[in-house]
Amino acid sequence: MAHNRLLYKKSHKKETISEDYKEKDTILENSHTSNIQFLSNHVMNYISLRTVPVILRNGYKKVVVNALLDNGSTKTYLNSDVAGELSLQGKTEKVTVNIINGKIDSFETMPVEFQLESLNGETKITVEAFIVNNVTGNLKAVNWANMSKSWKHLRKIEFPNIRPKPKIDILIGVDYAELHCAIKEVKGGFNEPVARLTPLGWTCVGGIGGSLQTHFTKITSSTKEIEDANNTLKKLWEIEGEEEMQFRKIMTSPEDSTALNIVTNSLKTENRRYELKLPWKGNRYLDNNYTMALNRLQNTEKRLIKNKSLGEEYNNIIKQYQEKGYLEKINKRDLGDGWYLPHFAILHPDKSTTKVRIVFDGSAKYNGKSINDVIYQGPKLQQDLVTVLLRFRKYLVALACDIAEMYFKIGKHKDDQSAFYGSICNARTRKKVCKKFPLASEAVLEATYMDDTITSLVDGKVGIQLYKELTLLWGSAGMFARKWLSNSVEVLKITPENDRAEHINLDSGELPAMKTLGVV
Repeated sequence: MAHNRLLYKKSHKKETISEDYKEKDTILENSHTSNIQFLSNHVMNYISLRTVPVILRNGYKKVVVNALLDNGSTKTYLNSDVAGELSLQGKTEKVTVNIINGKIDSFETMPVEFQLESLNGETKITVEAFIVNNVTGNLKAVNWANMSKSWKHLRKIEFPNIRPKPKIDILIGVDYAELHCAIKEVKGGFNEPVARLTPLGWTCVGGIGGSLQTHFTKITSSTKEIEDANNTLKKLWEIEGEEEMQFRKIMTSPEDSTALNIVTNSLKTENRRYELKLPWKGNRYLDNNYTMALNRLQNTEKRLIKNKSLGEEYNNIIKQYQEKGYLEKINKRDLGDGWYLPHFAILHPDKSTTKVRIVFDGSAKYNGKSINDVIYQGPKLQQDLVTVLLRFRKYLVALACDIAEMYFKIGKHKDDQSAFYGSICNARTRKKVCKKFPLASEAVLEATYMDDTITSLVDGKVGIQLYKELTLLWGSAGMFARKWLSNSVEVLKITPENDRAEHINLDSGELPAMKTLGVV
């Protein structure tokens, strides 16, 4: 089977391939042997700027990135993917910067605030930075911990190791001049690098010399192509090739920031239940759609009459919603101008609970508008399915649970109570609620998809601790975690039997294979 190209790193070397290889490569056979000769010339010539690894914090979140100390910048800038990873938010504003040759560039950005620390923890400072997509372009940090051995005057200096990815994620300008100051400098001969000890650690600036190097390599390979296997492996490597499974978020738009600000500023607790305002857009006016909603209801009733068991289950769910305070019956005299949400049934016969689910249709349009059209969607704060599943398979012990009626547990401000759940902002507001709890926040923020939390842990002891924390976290928001599932008997033993997923019998000595998020 031929090695997939994704196994090999890209090379910037100039390669000369022998004629012997070129001829054989044009022969289309299922199996062939070829001789490959590589002649490569490489000149190393690079100027290193002053870079140093630092720690960035926002609340309980922390990342280690490479920083550039730039004396030529009057502002500090941060890459948007790191801002997303730290869940940084702010108000967007327009910034104008002077580039080379007197050119001026204007762009929208977002000032954010976070904590910056040196690796040794001796320097800690609150920093405000502007978010940009790629602050230093293709500039890479030089690992002076290795390169210093090439110069006698640098050999005894303990340079910090840069991050595995040499990308620079933060540019520190002279607006934080105290971080640039020289505590100590070490110089060599003419044109040799100069080391400087700063409050953030040792840095080095200068040219990295080199000479022309020629390498000659001859490889003999025998390959047999199996197309289906190649395609399958390619898909696998594409998914698992993300280093350290870091799936970073994208910088939010101005509309997303507005939505988050509305939700954050209105969020409050009322009787162990969270309440918030809907992020309405400027013009929230909707025509009275009573006639359309009534026609939809009559069509739904026809279906319920034809299927008696479905009709009974539907009515029972409506009654339960009333008993739990999710719905409130109004008198006919209270009917007036407003927006009425159509609703319909979705069947899940394979589910152990909630075989019938009522969906309130926030996308239903009347006169060209729906309620979703006048509510800000908000940013995507929940993880995508692939990310959650990759985290799920990372460690030995699996743990999963379902949050019962999650979206009904979040109340709306009295001014918005004519709008019901099912609108597009609820998944985002749910994530804002969960961010207030630091203990189980990683599982909620990084390993929760819709109303299912699914993650993996190093051992059963950690699994037990997470079970306890998640139970308290969801309970503090008036939410109930149920259908607990794990491949660890140790974890399942502490969960009440009625709260476990169905068909789990600890006395049998075996745990069944079950689906979660539609995957076995």
